[in-house]
Amino acid sequence: MKRLYITDLDGTLFRNNARLSPRCAAALNTLIEQGAWISVASARSPIGVSLTNLNEVRFRLPLVLMNGAILYDLAAGRILDSFYWEPETAGAVLEICRRGGKTPFLYRVEEGRMDIVFTQLTSEGEREFYRKRAERFPGVFRKEAAYPLSGGVYCSMQDAEEVLRPIQEQLSRLPEVDSVLYADTYREDNWYLEIFSARAGKANGVRRLRERLGAQAVTAFGDNDNDIAMLEQADTACVVANGSARAKEKADILLPSNEEDGVAEYILADYAPDGKDGTL
Repeated sequence: MKRLYITDLDGTLFRNNARLSPRCAAALNTLIEQGAWISVASARSPIGVSLTNLNEVRFRLPLVLMNGAILYDLAAGRILDSFYWEPETAGAVLEICRRGGKTPFLYRVEEGRMDIVFTQLTSEGEREFYRKRAERFPGVFRKEAAYPLSGGVYCSMQDAEEVLRPIQEQLSRLPEVDSVLYADTYREDNWYLEIFSARAGKANGVRRLRERLGAQAVTAFGDNDNDIAMLEQADTACVVANGSARAKEKADILLPSNEEDGVAEYILADYAPDGKDGTL
């Protein structure tokens, strides 16, 4: 039975420094070379992935990025598929955010290229997020007086939970929109609200990849609340020991933590083309 192994990155596959350990990268490359179908489902954008050492893994499958808003070929640096909003929907999303005091990063896709626009930064988490990326990728993020509404696929913002939750509640009234609200893995008392097409989401992204491959089963790995929908639709749901309480409630299997390379350990033991378990 051909199985797809798909894993979240931050807090799950990555260690607490937002990087793969050398032993994890080596294990994944060995498994992929043996024929294992391994991919990623992450809230990160291609820019966010570029800030990590994920390219040390020689993925052969598309990655599910931006909570399912795009499928991405890491080796080629190419967006394979994306779910756009109509301009009216993008405008409605941004207006709800504005009324809640937020001006999010708007991610747009034009001719396979990503363009990221903002009008102002309204939290320290957003300012730090921007500084790290603008230094490495000058010109990718653009500050504008007004948002362009065409080509929008994703909005992301950071703030306290009590600021973001009312905005999410208002967004839930838009039928073409879905969103996730979850605690930041790295910054205390900071939350992310990420907004995308109702046709996207990690669960739908994994489903699209599963159908693309013809996989007969899916094992999903996560740690946070934005992984829950993906865990619910997987045949086997695995959550690392450092995961949130809500994510652990959805687990079929609890794994060692991200600091112990729990995901790689599990796949090595579960995937056995020669009939033998693997070890790190």
